[in-house]
Amino acid sequence: VDASRGVGDVEVDASRSGDVRHESAITAATASRAAHPALQVGCDGLTSVMSPSPEAPSRSTGFVSDRGREAYLSDIDRVFELLRQGETYEVCLTTHFRTASRSVHSERAALHAPTPHDKSRAQPPPSALELYLSLRRVNPAPYAAFLHVDTAALRRARQGSRVCAAAATEALPPLPDLYFTVCCSSPERYLRVCADGSVESKPIKGTASRGRTREEDAAVAEALRTSGKDRAENLMITDLVRNDLGRVCRVGSVHVPSLMAVETYASVHQLVTTVRGQLLPGTDALDAAAAAFPPGSMTGAPKTRTLNIIHSLERGIPRGVYSGALGFFSVHGASDLNVVIRTAVLSAQGVSLGAGGAIVTQSQPADEWDEVLLKARPVMQAIERWLGGAADPPLSIRGAPPRLAMGGA
Repeated sequence: VDASRGVGDVEVDASRSGDVRHESAITAATASRAAHPALQVGCDGLTSVMSPSPEAPSRSTGFVSDRGREAYLSDIDRVFELLRQGETYEVCLTTHFRTASRSVHSERAALHAPTPHDKSRAQPPPSALELYLSLRRVNPAPYAAFLHVDTAALRRARQGSRVCAAAATEALPPLPDLYFTVCCSSPERYLRVCADGSVESKPIKGTASRGRTREEDAAVAEALRTSGKDRAENLMITDLVRNDLGRVCRVGSVHVPSLMAVETYASVHQLVTTVRGQLLPGTDALDAAAAAFPPGSMTGAPKTRTLNIIHSLERGIPRGVYSGALGFFSVHGASDLNVVIRTAVLSAQGVSLGAGGAIVTQSQPADEWDEVLLKARPVMQAIERWLGGAADPPLSIRGAPPRLAMGGA
């Protein structure tokens, strides 16, 4: 899984209480072998159109999975074989849902705000920013982010800049043709580095939907906290993250102040571990991001071997921005990056979103597929509301989907 970078405007929801905006920010490395647009449909397994039900996303937008339920369950069986052979301990298996509907082609991916209503012209399509706002409403999260990349516009800005003209524009590196938008509602922090060199990662493994009543909600949280399967997933990734940070942190500084704490959000409970350390002298936020990339919660353990397994099982189809990282690096040395999950990516090819989960020996294949659908459903709902122009309803525990334990992907 190679890293690529893009440039654009990004808004990062750095905490539950407010937004922190960073303009002209540099995105972190993405989990793809090539930068977007890389949403090409490159396999023959696009056969699983979702059917409407409380557990499954709606098919009205025409979402199609890279591989259907039977293929996904077959892949899980293959993971079980590898687990028994000792090739891996945990695999984060994922798939993508895509729509190539003309209604969501690049003209709907425009960042620009809608133009004033003009009765003499057709109503303009909704902007991608409106999709992001819809996603925030449907699936609020502390590390949400919005990123729009249009290198053609950047080239035009370069050509029209007096500063660039005076500084010998030919010396600037060429920009590839990229046009895509990332609408992300991530609940997971990949890596935060403070100006003093302290570093923090908060991997998620183990998530459950909120209960419909106060009593049920408390029971769900307690069941998650004591779940042997979810705790096993979390512990393996915690050890992986400790090892990643140990490569760039002072000896003895890496520690776990909070192990498998249940954090509660508007629609889910999550099993979150906090890992911290202190960077070695001479290292910075870029070194830390590179050492721990890709996020361990999106790979499995051991990382290198499991990445090879994932590449084979997922048919070599790039995950794109999904399962990578998005955030900012500041001139003062600080950085804050999320894990790109619960995310819609818009390009000229349509809309793409990824979903998956960790597979361990205790996993039940049918439950794992249900978990994929559960994770994809809020993003699909936001996309359908965006396309249909429906008003977003107020969030309510009573409107939560059926309970299902799930991982961070």
